[in-house]
Amino acid sequence: MAEFWGSVVLTWLVIGGSVGSGWIEWGLVLAVCWAAFNGAHILPVLTAGSMFNSQDWEGGLTKIGWQVGGAVGVGLLAAITGGDGVPYPEVLEFNTDLGHWLTMFIGGGLVYIVWSSCDLTDLKGLGVAAFAVGMAVAAGMALTGGADLGTNLSSLISGGSFHFDGFAMFLANTIVAGLGAVLAVKVNESL
Repeated sequence: MAEFWGSVVLTWLVIGGSVGSGWIEWGLVLAVCWAAFNGAHILPVLTAGSMFNSQDWEGGLTKIGWQVGGAVGVGLLAAITGGDGVPYPEVLEFNTDLGHWLTMFIGGGLVYIVWSSCDLTDLKGLGVAAFAVGMAVAAGMALTGGADLGTNLSSLISGGSFHFDGFAMFLANTIVAGLGAVLAVKVNESL
């Protein structure tokens, strides 16, 4: 349940414009969210890395479901309160840029190694993990997949349409970052 509420807070901050592409903004927001929700999995790309490495498919998919549910909840809340839909730019086409995919793969591995090595219940570990993820965002790593998918699904309620490319980007980004995490763990174990 912490994944749901953590995702609600993170999505609300992302779609509300409080979190841009700066590493300090992302670092602070993630540090606060992880501290408030006891280190909960709130980013699908990190949960995928954990799921692929631990082979805990049921637990990982459940956490990703909670994350997407939290993002959908924010979109539903916006629709219920009379908003004009969700003021977040949806992903409307599939990204074919090689640089994006290399960033997701390499960034997924590096961020996962740092995140999984830190104790998120300790202030020092929490800060290191949060700012490592923030720096990955500044380098171009896409971490708003849960918000993208959640707003895409919730736009159906406010008369919008479902964009399959946005859903495909969420899946592809999550899987590629997760595979990067698997490779990073294998390389780290061999050192």
